[in-house]
Amino acid sequence: MSLYIKNIKLKRGSNVVIEDFSLHIKQGELVAVLGLNGIGKTTLIKAIAGLLPVVQGDIFLNNTPISKMKPKERAQNLAYMPQQMAYDLSYTVSDFILMGITPYLDFWQTPRRSDDEEVEKVLNALNLSYLKASRLSQISGGERQMVYLARALMQKASVMLLDEPTAYLDFKRQHEFLHTLKKVKEQANKAILIAIHDPNLALQYADRIVILHHKQMLGVVCLTEEGDKDRKEAKRVLIKLLKKAYGEEVEFNQDIESSILYRQK
Repeated sequence: MSLYIKNIKLKRGSNVVIEDFSLHIKQGELVAVLGLNGIGKTTLIKAIAGLLPVVQGDIFLNNTPISKMKPKERAQNLAYMPQQMAYDLSYTVSDFILMGITPYLDFWQTPRRSDDEEVEKVLNALNLSYLKASRLSQISGGERQMVYLARALMQKASVMLLDEPTAYLDFKRQHEFLHTLKKVKEQANKAILIAIHDPNLALQYADRIVILHHKQMLGVVCLTEEGDKDRKEAKRVLIKLLKKAYGEEVEFNQDIESSILYRQK
């Protein structure tokens, strides 16, 4: 299932934060959104998830506007992982992940044995089996982020929306999380949109990078070009866009053979 965003305008309160924004994300594709704090990344993710109104334009799953979907149908197709998740930390990891099947249960219906078996599969796939009996309060922040991802996978949604999931992770955990997410994209053929701060991480794990700047999409860079010349050109364009988005006080490494390293001048 593909995600189509067509000419949307979004507001935060009375202020327009995004306008004339269009994007198509295919299954099997991971798209990263970059931009300064407050630029609208979270607003965009929440609007696609159906949690904020779209002032203008529309968002489609294939040919169906998400605004026309009932909450249950939307949850079956869109899995949303916010920056911070406010849940009762007394739940065990297994029980928490099992909640991902809620969109498929009728009122008063309880999970089946096959659902418990599916939890085991997800735990094994993400190498989390050792945590299944632990309570959320007993595990580390990095482990908790992986558990939140596991719950999102239990929804079996074709589209995943993640709002800065690596923000509170150390260097090692950031790469573990994004490596797992990339593997999920490839094996489960999901369309994934992720808001992220670090251009280096986006460069390493995304198929395309979208850069937000002054209420609009500044540009999109495709990182899946096969030819060496095309990949170098993509990096060159990306550096140019990042300079414009982040300002002259940030200096980017001009060596396009390496990853994009940056520092304050």
